[in-house]
Amino acid sequence: GLVEVIIESGQPVLFNTAQESAEAGAFLIASPGSDKDLNEAFIGVPIFREGKAIGATSVQSYQQYAFNRNDLSLLQTLTNSMSVALERARLFDETQHLLQETEQHAAELSTINTVSQALIAKSDLDALINLIGEQMRQTFSADIVYVALLDRLTNVIQFPYTYGDRFDPLPLGEGLTSKILQSGEALLINREMEKRRTELGITQVGVGARSYLGVPIQRGGQTFGVISVQSTQEEGRFNESDLRLLSTIAANVSTVIRNAQLFDEIKHQKQYYETVIENSPAAIVLLDKEAAVTGWNPAAEKLFGYTEAEALGENIDNLVANADSLHAEAVRYSQKALADKQVHLLARRTRKDGSMVDVEVSGVPIQIEGQEGEFIAIYHDVSELQRAREAAEQANQAKSAFLANMSHELRTPLNAILGFTRIVKRKGAEILPEKQIENLDKVLLSADHLLGLINSVLDISKIEAGRMDVRAAAFELPSIINLVVETSQTLMREGVKLEADLPAEFPLVFTDQDKLKQILINLLSNAAKFTHQGKITIAAREASDMLYIDVSDTGIGISEEALERIFEEFQQADSSTTRVYGGTGLGLSISRRLARLLGGNLAACSIEGEGSTFTLTLPLRYKLAPTDEGSVSASAEALQAPTTDLPLILSIDDDPNVHELLKENLGERGYQVIGVCSGDEGIRLARELLPFAITLDIMMPGKDGWQVLHELKDDPATRAIPVILITIVDKQTLGYQLGAADYLVKPLEEGAVLSALQHILGHDRGDTHIHLLVVDDDPNISEMVGQLLEATPYQIEGAPDGRSALEAIRRHPPDVILLDLMMPNMDGFALIESLREEDLRIPIIVLTAKTLTAAELDILEGSVAQIIQKNGLEPEKLLTQLQTTVEQLRGRGTHA
Repeated sequence: GLVEVIIESGQPVLFNTAQESAEAGAFLIASPGSDKDLNEAFIGVPIFREGKAIGATSVQSYQQYAFNRNDLSLLQTLTNSMSVALERARLFDETQHLLQETEQHAAELSTINTVSQALIAKSDLDALINLIGEQMRQTFSADIVYVALLDRLTNVIQFPYTYGDRFDPLPLGEGLTSKILQSGEALLINREMEKRRTELGITQVGVGARSYLGVPIQRGGQTFGVISVQSTQEEGRFNESDLRLLSTIAANVSTVIRNAQLFDEIKHQKQYYETVIENSPAAIVLLDKEAAVTGWNPAAEKLFGYTEAEALGENIDNLVANADSLHAEAVRYSQKALADKQVHLLARRTRKDGSMVDVEVSGVPIQIEGQEGEFIAIYHDVSELQRAREAAEQANQAKSAFLANMSHELRTPLNAILGFTRIVKRKGAEILPEKQIENLDKVLLSADHLLGLINSVLDISKIEAGRMDVRAAAFELPSIINLVVETSQTLMREGVKLEADLPAEFPLVFTDQDKLKQILINLLSNAAKFTHQGKITIAAREASDMLYIDVSDTGIGISEEALERIFEEFQQADSSTTRVYGGTGLGLSISRRLARLLGGNLAACSIEGEGSTFTLTLPLRYKLAPTDEGSVSASAEALQAPTTDLPLILSIDDDPNVHELLKENLGERGYQVIGVCSGDEGIRLARELLPFAITLDIMMPGKDGWQVLHELKDDPATRAIPVILITIVDKQTLGYQLGAADYLVKPLEEGAVLSALQHILGHDRGDTHIHLLVVDDDPNISEMVGQLLEATPYQIEGAPDGRSALEAIRRHPPDVILLDLMMPNMDGFALIESLREEDLRIPIIVLTAKTLTAAELDILEGSVAQIIQKNGLEPEKLLTQLQTTVEQLRGRGTHA
């Protein structure tokens, strides 16, 4: 209409007829209650505020030409005056509104300031929350007020402050409080509470309210509490200003509550630790950087006898280490502890009354915000523990002594049983009935079984006591495995095949080969016992400097439940296994203990009814002590280095089987054999090692045997070394012309090489009498040795103890002494010491049933040529040991 035209144009208008008004855009309507059809004349002017038309003033008439320009000017003047009055009224209203808002904000700030000032004075959490609740009740004149806190560990809402209603702990998820905690947003409900609660899906908790206001308490983006005020009397009780005020108060309260919670936690922790220290059975002492006492708990007073008042400020070492014998060491440890920032030791300290106490001391610095302050030292009274340890050590020593003595007492009669039974069997082979020979075999079998059981128990005892020595050396694994396989072939049942699966090349192994052989023989023996058909395989591999040896069989297998039990002493898979297959149940236990002694382990996997696999894991190189390890190399040169005083034989042959045969044959006769596969390497080692003799093949690739022999005899350093040619080429004359000591043609006859070496030694045993003195308190031993060595060049003389032996030696020194260690009057150790003092250098072979300790072995080292266990004195072994000793003696040209 025309008003819109006036506002948009901002110009006054004058129309004298309805037709003119219509043309300008007016709606032609009659005024209400008028009998006229239309208004005719119209004047209107815009109303301005701040230069902008905001409305219009108009005057209309039913008469045409009722207004003129003067009327329009007058209307404009009146309108301008009205605009000024309206603007003034608007400004007045705005000013009043701003004043009202300012007063309200001032009141809110006053309330917030009042609450904040009150909160600052409170550090106790319960008192603080109670103050918050009271302030909210007064500020909002609420009928119901509560402060709720969420326990995040249990997801339970606690209500430490309530007014006007009682709230029990509430699971998170129930009530309006949970809604605020989960959403993190404030909630204002002024009307229709039940309807809004239903819309939100929340059940009523507590007294029904008509107005509800709740705001979250938040810190670090997490909501941990709610403050709520409610009215039970009227709807619309709270507005946006109340919401803003309560939210502001909650924001200020959150920090205060969190600080109070932390303060409360610290207070409880402090109380807890003070209680722990006060009631600790261990003596707890706090020290400053000068080792002066700053804290002393009741246990410290009880342990050392000083009261807290007496101890505070005193130097700790002056208090508890005031004996001259302890003080200097204690001061040194204290200084070291403060410098190293830790200490842990067993020591002896003094009490106030001068008595001594054994203590375990542990100490660390106390750090606060990265800064080191005091030092805490904890003393445990270990006097009883020390006494118990000493008693245990004494018991262990008694056990070791008992086992050593029992081994001697048990082995001594077994030695006679085995020895004389073998003599009877040997001498009665053509006289006794076959049934009696079988009976003798049963006696030998049972005695050997009993001896094996005694040895197994002693092995376990030695490992437990830490007296099992590891004698590591470098060696080739295939030769050991082949030897073990060959030894175990006789254990296989008919129809069971024993196979070795070895890689073509394998690095040298550095460990105790005797213990490795013992483990492998145990495993193969075990596999053979439980395998009735199929095969047993021993396979070796290496990876990451570790050696893995698997012994697999197709035997009866082991149940999963029994797999770990089989490694326990005297245990087998089940009792029926023992009844059917026999055995003591010690083999696998000893094998695992030996494996762990060598730095590895023994494990098993099995499928019952299908077979088992035992896996031995060892480091390729056993780790020696740092002082020893540097002297050992895993190279081929370490393998070639002589390891004993036995006469050294250098075998030069491109066939490694020849080396193995010579090692087997000559090793038992007192020689050490080193093999090389090329002529140049043989010449080099001959110059370095200067062996007792050299065996040399002729047909070799590269430099053949004739060239090697020529160079050896042409070199002054090696010219005197005897060379025994071993070859398929039958040219003895040429060999002797070039300087060979003997010439043997392959294939070798048994004993041929040994005969050649005996020829080199320059003596004939058949014409030489060797005086052997047997020193043993058991008269059976001398008689048994005499019978065993019949038809040999040995002349036997007996002595019952060390004193009688010493007298016999002074009268007529023997060539060799066969000596027992445990005898009355003068034992074997005393006899050896007497011979040392008198400088009587006679070869000694120790013959004993005693299990020797490391200390005893050290005493014997350098004084005896060989140690033989009394295991029945098999004639072949005894003769071999005697021959070894004599040949070793003659090979060096002096007594050992």
